[in-house]
Amino acid sequence: MFPLYALTSGLVGPADLLRFTWHTTKLKWPPVDNYSAWAEYDDMTTAEWAAPRLGRATTYLVEPLVAGGLLQVMEETSRAVTLATLALTDNGRSKEMTLTGGVGSLPETMAARLDVKLEAPVQEIETAADGVAVKLSGERLRADHVIVATMESTKEVGRSARTSGRRLHGNTDV
Repeated sequence: MFPLYALTSGLVGPADLLRFTWHTTKLKWPPVDNYSAWAEYDDMTTAEWAAPRLGRATTYLVEPLVAGGLLQVMEETSRAVTLATLALTDNGRSKEMTLTGGVGSLPETMAARLDVKLEAPVQEIETAADGVAVKLSGERLRADHVIVATMESTKEVGRSARTSGRRLHGNTDV
């Protein structure tokens, strides 16, 4: 199923998939639950290992696993961790580690039960003991919690808000 999906998605071509399969299936896979057996693969980062060997498969098959599944960045993750995860998922074919509707179905399902505002420029967020007040263009919302999703470039805005502990100003989208 996985190889067929990878090809039909259009994200990788036959050559990319062949490289991915060649470089992952020729490995000596230690038992997943024997951590010391993975030590020989703890010699470089995932980025250092994957990019020269896997080509475009790095971007479309390995990076989503590391970033989405492990919540890590390839440049800071040992290839041992990534390869052990691939082994655990039967090289991406395991049914235990998949969502029937695809990865996008998780946030869509969660959002269906919430009042989600997309592309809503936030002017101010105030925290109080009883919750959060969010000021949007012409609207003020109260909630128990707020999730702020931003681009990497706006990371500093959130950091300064945590240090002040009370108020977040700026043009951040919620």
